Amino acid sequence: MSLWLLAIGCLAIGVVIGVVFANHLKTSPSRVQELENQIRSLKESHGEYRIALATISQ
Repeated sequence: MSLWLLAIGCLAIGVVIGVVFANHLKTSPSRVQELENQIRSLKESHGEYRIALATISQ
């Protein structure tokens, strides 16, 4: 009987920790959009850098 109570208690603690952790990591859609824009900008500038290097090395 005490083993079942221990298992149920551990499950409850795990669920609470999971909910707290998930809420802590939740990001807003505006933050996701901001990060997507930053990635897009970095990809463009990296592409321009590679083109400039290819032009210089020729």
